[in-house]
Amino acid sequence: MNKIVRDADEPSIDEAIVQDAVAWFATLASGQASDAELAALTHWRAEHPDHERAWQRLEAVRQRFQRGVELGSPEVMRDVVATADATRAARRRVLKAFGGIAVLGGSALLVSRQPQWQGMLAQHRTRTGERLQLSLSDGTRIHLNTATALSAQFDERQRAIVLHHGECQIITAADPMRRPFSVITTDGTVSPVGTKFIVRHYDDDTETRVRVLSGAVDVQPSVASSAARRVSAGQQIAFTSHAAGRPEPLDAAATTWVDGMLSAERMPLNQFLDTLARHRAGWLRYDPTIADLRITGNFPLDDTDRVLEAVARSLPVKVNRLTRYWVTVAPR
Repeated sequence: MNKIVRDADEPSIDEAIVQDAVAWFATLASGQASDAELAALTHWRAEHPDHERAWQRLEAVRQRFQRGVELGSPEVMRDVVATADATRAARRRVLKAFGGIAVLGGSALLVSRQPQWQGMLAQHRTRTGERLQLSLSDGTRIHLNTATALSAQFDERQRAIVLHHGECQIITAADPMRRPFSVITTDGTVSPVGTKFIVRHYDDDTETRVRVLSGAVDVQPSVASSAARRVSAGQQIAFTSHAAGRPEPLDAAATTWVDGMLSAERMPLNQFLDTLARHRAGWLRYDPTIADLRITGNFPLDDTDRVLEAVARSLPVKVNRLTRYWVTVAPR
């Protein structure tokens, strides 16, 4: 059996145990572990001293990196287990490879950078794989996509939605008090004109995207001093805090999540899997060599395992499961 060796004076840990530790870490960090799985983890740690030693190395890293970072590849995780007392260079590697995990009070939670920390106190939020419909006090209707957090700030002068992170479709209602309506992200403000529109800004997005289904919206970057840009029905736009792009034709497939579907028309497989991953707990990885494969169809977001099976049937790929929370798509 292969070994991963730390130093000459440190005992090695079997590769199989390292793999198990990484899998258990992924299960716990998913936030979806069942009571039975938690009990099984406790049993696994007690089975053998090396099991506990591997787990404690992960715990040591967790305590060292109090700020969350995005989980990297299984190979990086195995290196973490094998090198609990990492050198400074190794620490930099781990920090670069980790990105969405922070651990509080002994439990691993998916967290984000600053905007999502603020989102922890959001009035309305959805978990990974969850969607939600709600009505506000003025009659405005909002659909929240997966992993979304927002707050409503209504007073005598304004109606404001703060989108901390995620994606939402908004159907504004007429206001007897004629208070202006706006959606605020870290990039700026979206002001609708009696409309139905979608705003998206996840934590790994470098810009805010707006899609207008009816009516119109004005987009104003938070830093730019130029006039707001008007976006009409059937158009979409992307903007940062410094600049807004030009309106483009609406990508209708990007709106089907409201109906619980992921629609693709010759979509690159990497883009398809990145989108699907937002609706799954845990990690969905893929081999870069399959990125340019194309996929077409309508897929139900409420059963992502079924979607992965359909992908494997229709394309020359296979789905490998380390655990139900750690899935890799590779060439067949």
